[in-house]
Amino acid sequence: LSRAILSNEVRCMKKIYSLIIVFCMFYTSLAATEFEKLYYIDKFDDKTNEWYLCSEPIFGTSPNTFGGVTEFRANLCVDEEDVFFIVKRLNGDKYSGDGTVYVKLNNGETKSFSVKNHSSQFYISDKEQEEFRALLLHENSIRVVIEIDYMDYKFKLGTIDLTNLHTILKEGQE
Repeated sequence: LSRAILSNEVRCMKKIYSLIIVFCMFYTSLAATEFEKLYYIDKFDDKTNEWYLCSEPIFGTSPNTFGGVTEFRANLCVDEEDVFFIVKRLNGDKYSGDGTVYVKLNNGETKSFSVKNHSSQFYISDKEQEEFRALLLHENSIRVVIEIDYMDYKFKLGTIDLTNLHTILKEGQE
């Protein structure tokens, strides 16, 4: 009997936790996505002059190969040379494997970009960087899904509002 009660409590907590994640996903899709200017650090942990812009965490869930759900957080990051997504499980584990980023534009058009995974940082391929950067600069918002090729993970990041990214980039040019 106590095992059944404990099992029900665990299910209830999982449902509450899932509702909180859904609320966070809904909230982040309504508000403009915040971006922060961060600086790279050197081997002495001192801040360098090189910087990148990183979005606030975007929370979501993804079905996994075991028939369950994996909770994750992701960030969209942009520096002078690269565009990349940081995707990690909420428990801190990293993902391995390359994949594809699918982007849906405001006009309904869908584009796909190859990504290389370096320690859960999914970098847009070199040959597609310029096109992806142009997309970020010319679109007001995008919807993003990241898939890892050899696994059954599909990270639906929802809508990323690029208004704040545009503002920070314009300020950097002035």
